[in-house]
Amino acid sequence: MQTTWIKVAGITAIAALLMFIARFLLGGPEDTWRCVNGSWVRHGNPASTPPVTPCGYIP
Repeated sequence: MQTTWIKVAGITAIAALLMFIARFLLGGPEDTWRCVNGSWVRHGNPASTPPVTPCGYIP
């Protein structure tokens, strides 16, 4: 019975670690500027000012 709880706790810990990796390491930046319908929109709380290049500009 005790080994069952240890297995469940281990599986839960591994699942939590995988969710952490997926969210924070693979999820991309949260505090940035995004181009939406031709204008720069804040996403999160970016420390920088909006980009000076036109939105949708491809060099």
